[in-house]
Amino acid sequence: MERADQVTASQATPLLQLSSYFDPNGIPEEVLCASSARAFLGRQVRLTARRNIEDAHAVESRLIHRWARKLAPNPMSDVSVHRIRTVLGVLHRLSIADRLPDNPGRPFGLLRVHALVQHAARDTLGPGQHTAVARVAAHALHDAWPTVDTGQALAQALRGCAAALRRSDPSLWNDPSGTAGAVMLRAGISLADSGQTGAAITYFEQLAAEAATRLEPHHLLVLTIRFELARCLDATGDDRAAARSLEDVLGDMRRTLGPNHHVTLSARAALAEQHGKVGDITTVTTVYRDIARRLANAQPHGIDTLVRLAGLAHWQGEAGRPRAAAQALRQLADVSRKLIGPDAPQTLAIAARAAHWQGTAGDPLTAVHLLRGLFSASRQALSPYHPQTLTIRREHAHWMGKSGDADWAVDELRTVLHETERVLGRDHPQTIDTRLEYAHWLVAFGEWAHGTQVLNDLITDLTAAVGVRHPRTFQARQRAAHAAGMSGRPNQAAALLRELHQECVTVLGEDHPRTLALQQEYLWWHSHQGIPEDAITAHLALYADARRIFGVDHPITLDARTALTHWQAHLADSRTITLDRP
Repeated sequence: MERADQVTASQATPLLQLSSYFDPNGIPEEVLCASSARAFLGRQVRLTARRNIEDAHAVESRLIHRWARKLAPNPMSDVSVHRIRTVLGVLHRLSIADRLPDNPGRPFGLLRVHALVQHAARDTLGPGQHTAVARVAAHALHDAWPTVDTGQALAQALRGCAAALRRSDPSLWNDPSGTAGAVMLRAGISLADSGQTGAAITYFEQLAAEAATRLEPHHLLVLTIRFELARCLDATGDDRAAARSLEDVLGDMRRTLGPNHHVTLSARAALAEQHGKVGDITTVTTVYRDIARRLANAQPHGIDTLVRLAGLAHWQGEAGRPRAAAQALRQLADVSRKLIGPDAPQTLAIAARAAHWQGTAGDPLTAVHLLRGLFSASRQALSPYHPQTLTIRREHAHWMGKSGDADWAVDELRTVLHETERVLGRDHPQTIDTRLEYAHWLVAFGEWAHGTQVLNDLITDLTAAVGVRHPRTFQARQRAAHAAGMSGRPNQAAALLRELHQECVTVLGEDHPRTLALQQEYLWWHSHQGIPEDAITAHLALYADARRIFGVDHPITLDARTALTHWQAHLADSRTITLDRP
């Protein structure tokens, strides 16, 4: 290290000190080049230069004094990214560390430092410096971690560094800036976003257990860990467990943080979304309006609350009010533009949702136009392969298909699927959504065999990854049954849907929206096998249940009424079945 310091003007040792808190198997160069890391290196080099100057005065050596001042950088500037990369190259040439340049399969540089070298670098720190450098490492990792994971290789490397950092210094739990805690949370969220829900649940459970031994029960970090754990339970499809967990943590948040804290508002919105999933749109609307009012009367906080509000607005659309959903989302997109900028991933995501509901409201051409503009903006601001850009591109293809160009939608989705698999991996939730969308348009375009094969492959992958009763697996199985019916096999479609409906009753209950939606599709294909009178009786019973549970204006109720009317007309019966609205 002394030789490296001589070559790099004393910049090698502080860089190795910082690296010693991360994963020895791979540290992304973005972390070491983050603004916090560059500021730290600048401070350390200035301190070293100052000591050299003092030593020069002590021995009255004019030559050493001049040499030390020459090495001292501009006191007002940090070490540049270019300079850090140069130092990394020196460490590689001296065999102190391995520097791996980026390549097509890993679009970022990586530094590997042997654990013995890390230990030696950390031993150069004086008393009281360990915690300070660990906190700098937390800030650097936080600065380098993108808001949305842009690739699984980078996300995995960052999670590895977060795990090493968490093990390195228990005092990080008491970081007054909260950055170290934010990094711990971000690692779990990254796991969940990658589709590794089970691993994320285990991570947050372990994090909560450790937090309980180091922090007070109502510490903000402890409450936020519990909140993220509840969100992971939601991702497994266990709506009841997620709702119970959210209710528990929300009660503690209200007592400790107050009703207007942005984390409390996010938890309230998340719980309201659970109500939306079981058809309670009245609660969703009430909570949406209340949170929007509170935000209007307070200083803007984290973007997470806005994202949660966008989720609640989405449920207005699911309840059969697409125009209201589109209007609410447009307003939220305007707020997001002012808060974090027009090209932020969250802003683009909210605007894309607004375009979706604009199309659902009966204006697919406007949706295509809006999404084309968002795709162009996202591609320019984020990159063509950013997950948000790929999501918008998939949504644009969907509405192109809805506008009548199914052939173009199939071709475009094939390309989007290839790019999404390459960037995020085959089992990532976003890839799964794209596979479902691609299969949908294959079936719609008449390529039933190909669409069915895509769905069967997806069901196999999902069953192995998350289980046969996971919501995404349910969705793929439902799409496969629909494809069977569309290809002229109503008996097979009905059999598949009957089995799926029975499982859904067991998991979710008879009155859950997904259960009734499955029953409705089952009755549709089953009715093709029987006599019209039986079909009318079955659909009439379903319509009565839907009206009792959701009301007359809910999409499930309206679909049940439409199916009933269809079979009445098919029977060509002169009798009139009265469907008076209350």
